[in-house]
Order: sequence, then C-alpha cells, then structure tokens
Amino acid sequence: MKQTKVYLDEEIPKKDRAFPVSADSTSFEKLVSAVCQSTQEYRIPNSSKIYAYSSLYFCLDEAESLFKHHSEDTEVFLRTAWMGGSYLRDTHKHGEQQIKNACLNLLGGITPTALSTIAGSGLVTNGFFSRTVLITANQNRWKEFLFRERTPEMLTHRREVLEHISKLAHVY
Repeated sequence: MKQTKVYLDEEIPKKDRAFPVSADSTSFEKLVSAVCQSTQEYRIPNSSKIYAYSSLYFCLDEAESLFKHHSEDTEVFLRTAWMGGSYLRDTHKHGEQQIKNACLNLLGGITPTALSTIAGSGLVTNGFFSRTVLITANQNRWKEFLFRERTPEMLTHRREVLEHISKLAHVY
C-alpha cells in the first residue's frame, strides 16, 4: 500500500490527501462511483492477509441533491456504509461497482422544507434517521457568516486535531 504524506495546511493536493474527498455536489450514482474509486488495500503486518476498504469524506451544502433521485438506493447504500459493510451495484450503463468495507463521512446542510420532503419518503421509518445526527436551530442567529481572525489558541487546537486525524489515517 502506498504511504500517504499528510499535510496539515489548507491546500492539500488531491493525490496527497489522507482521506479521499468527494465533490461538493453529488448524486447517488456519482457517490457510489467515488467511493468505489477510493478503494485502498492495507497489508496486515506479519501476515499475508490484505484488508481492502473504501473510504470517502464528503460535505454537501445542500444534502438534498443526494436524495433527489434514487432515494431508496441512496438510503440502502448509506445504511450499508454506516455499518461498514460491502456494497455491490450492477447497472446496465455502468456495469458492476463493488465497494469493500465502506467507511463514509457525510456532513450536509439541508433546508427544513427539503428535510420534510425527504422524511416523507420513508427514510424516517426504515432506519436512516436513526443513524443520523440532526442539528437544527429555531431561527437564524445572523444573516451573514463571517470568520473571525484565528487566535494563537485556536491555531494550536486546530493543529492538535489535524495531527490526531493524521494518526488516525494510518491506523489501519
């Protein structure tokens, strides 16, 4: 397995990222393809065994794009990934896509209206929302989002978190 150098700054070349990152906007088909392409192999020390896994991080400003089409397939895939299972998809157009030991990290924003629509599609009753952390507010705190200047303490904590993530990237 190729050893990946982990950067601790904002500008990380795609080839050197510790974890594969998906596009800022995606569909079910593109997500499955991206996870499939992120498959890596880890040779277990002092053994001839190889552990294959597919991991991906993605952050969607509008997570509803993921559920616009194929919402049932999306839900099954996300549930499978949540449990760390393997997933096989076979279509006429794209052929077979196999994902081994999925590991998926999704952070997404969604409007209350879109969330209500998705919830009405059955995702609430089939287990998806029981595996989801929903964060909400009763009202907007402000109309603009401005980043404050980072203090030395903030930068120190940021570096500590990134160093910990870097270690996690090489655990298994």
